[in-house]
Amino acid sequence: MGLARNDQRFAEEVSQFISSAQRELMLTTEENSLGIQRQIAGVVYPESMEQLRKLVQLASRHGVPLYPVSQGKNIGYGDRTPYQQGQVVVSLTKLNKIREYNPENGEVVVEPGVTQGQLAQFLKDRGAPYWADVTGASPDASILGNTLEAGFGHTPIGDHRKNILDMEVILTDGSLLRTGEMPSVGPDLATLFIQSNFGLVTAIKIPLFPIPEDTVTFVISFSTEPSFFKGIGVLKELRKAGVFNSLVHSGNATRALMTASPFPKECDPAHALSESECQAMINTKGLLKVGAWTTIGAIYGMKEEVKFKEKRLKAAFRGVGQVRVFTDRKIRWTDLLLNSKILKKFPSLNLARKSFASLKALHGILRGQPSSVPSENIYWRVKEQSRLGLAWFSPVIPATAQDAEKLLTLSRALFAKYGLEMPVTLTMINDRKMTAVFNICFDKSRPSEVALAHQAYQELSREVKTLGYGPYRLGILSDCEQAFESRKLNFLNVIKRALDPRHIMAPGRYGIGAVKQLKQRMPQIESRAEKTA
Repeated sequence: MGLARNDQRFAEEVSQFISSAQRELMLTTEENSLGIQRQIAGVVYPESMEQLRKLVQLASRHGVPLYPVSQGKNIGYGDRTPYQQGQVVVSLTKLNKIREYNPENGEVVVEPGVTQGQLAQFLKDRGAPYWADVTGASPDASILGNTLEAGFGHTPIGDHRKNILDMEVILTDGSLLRTGEMPSVGPDLATLFIQSNFGLVTAIKIPLFPIPEDTVTFVISFSTEPSFFKGIGVLKELRKAGVFNSLVHSGNATRALMTASPFPKECDPAHALSESECQAMINTKGLLKVGAWTTIGAIYGMKEEVKFKEKRLKAAFRGVGQVRVFTDRKIRWTDLLLNSKILKKFPSLNLARKSFASLKALHGILRGQPSSVPSENIYWRVKEQSRLGLAWFSPVIPATAQDAEKLLTLSRALFAKYGLEMPVTLTMINDRKMTAVFNICFDKSRPSEVALAHQAYQELSREVKTLGYGPYRLGILSDCEQAFESRKLNFLNVIKRALDPRHIMAPGRYGIGAVKQLKQRMPQIESRAEKTA
C-alpha cells in the first residue's frame, strides 16, 4: 500500500475492524487552501467509539502518528492537512451524534462530526427555547472542531473556549477521560485539550443561549478610520456597562466589498484595490452606505430593556458613527422589496442585493442561524475551489484605539508591499481583547502567487510579533515551534510526555511534541512513495 513497515502492520490490523468502505489507508497528498502539499500515511474513517479506541491503541503500539480532524473545514489554517508529514489522518465525520439535550439547563453534548447546521436544525425541530452560538463558517463546519481551536461566534456565549461544560477524551493508551463539570474541586482539565495534542476529544458539553424576548441587530458605520478608533473606546465602555453583551465584529471597506461581491470585473486583476477604492465602489452600487469601517453586533433582552439600550447606543455614537438598527420585520420587508418583480428589473441593484444578503446572513447568525453566505465570500479572486488560495492571519491585541492603529499601520504597509488587498475584521471578544483576522488571498494554481502569499504571511507574522502581539490561532503555515515562550513550552512538553509517551497524537501541532521522531520516519515513507509511483 506504499506504507512504511510499521504503518503496513498498523494498516493490516486496522482492516480487521474497519471495513474497506471506511478505510482509505494509502500514500496520498492532502490539498488545502494554503497551497501546501503533505505526504500522509493514510486516512481512516472510524464509525464508533469502540473503533476509535482500538485505532488509538494500535497507533500507540506501532508508533504511528495520528492527526484527528472533525469535519476538516479549517479553511485558511490548513483544512484537514497535518502540520507535519507522515501522519495518518483520522476523520471523525461519522461520529456525528447529538448525544444529549437537556432542555431544563439548556445544554447539549455533541460529537466531533456534529455541524452547526445540524445543531441549529435539531433545536428548531424540537421548538427549543434556545439558540446555538454559531460562527461565520459554513453550516457544515464542526462545533467541536471550532471550540478546540478556540473559535468564537456572536452571541453572549460566543467565546467558545470559555463555554465548555464538560469534555470526553480518548488518551493515547485507549482509556477514556471525562474532564468533569465546573465548579468542582481541582483544576479545569478541559482547557488542557484546547489547541493542544494531548488526547483525542470525542465529545463536549456546551451551553445554549436562551432565546430572549427581543433582539435587534445594530450596524455602525464610521466614515473615517480615526472615527472608528474613537468608536473602539465607546464600544468598550458600552460593553462594560452591559448595553450590549454580544461579540462585535468590525470590518474595513475591503472586507465589506469582499463580503458583497467577487472581485469587480471592470478592475484590473493585476491591481490590488485600496480600501478607499473599495469604499467608493460599494457606495456607488450599494444600498446601505458603507464607511471606512463597519461594526455589527446585537442587543438581547426584554422589549423595554432592548429599547432603552438601543437609545443608549445611539446616543453614545452621536457624532462618532452612524447607528442603524435592524429587526426581523425590517429585514423581511427589505428582502421582499429588493427581490420584488419591479426592482428585479434593475441590474444596477445587484450589488445592493448581494450586500443586503450578507447583512441578512449576519442578522441570522446573531440569532443562531448558520449561513453559507459568509463562507462563499472567500472566493474573492477565483471561482473554483481548486484555485482558492486563502491564509488567515489572526493576532490578538488589547481592545484599544492605540493598539488597533499600530497593528493596522504596520499591516497595511506590508500588504501594499506584496501587492495584496487587505480585508480585515477586528472582533471585540470582551472589553479587554480584540482578535484581528486578515485574509491573504491568492490563486493557488499559480506557484508564483503561492510563494508570494507565503512570504507575505511569514513577514507579517514576524513583524507583528515585534509589536508584542501574539496569535490567537495557528495554522500549518505558522511557525508553531515558536508559539510559546520556552518555560511554557517545556511545561507543555512534560504533559505531552506523560500523556503521550510515544508521541502518536498529532506530534508538532501547536509546536508540542517530538519533531525528530517524525523526521526519522519520513525517509521510509518517501522511499515507499517512490516505489509506489
